[in-house]
Amino acid sequence: TGLIPTCESLHVTQPAAWTIDSLRNMPQAAFRRCLELIGQDPFFSAFQLSVLLAKTKE
Repeated sequence: TGLIPTCESLHVTQPAAWTIDSLRNMPQAAFRRCLELIGQDPFFSAFQLSVLLAKTKE
C-alpha cells in the first residue's frame, strides 16, 4: 500500500502527481471534498478520469 493523500495534500501537490490507485484509496468523504479540484487537473487522461468517476459512483 502506498501513501494515501488527504484533500489538503492534493491542493499542495496537484492531484495528477498522485497515482490513480492512491486517489481511489482515499476515504470517500475526502475524495468527494476534492472532486472539483481533481476534475480540473489538466494532466489526467480521459481514461484516468473515467476510473476516478467510477469511485464517485461507489
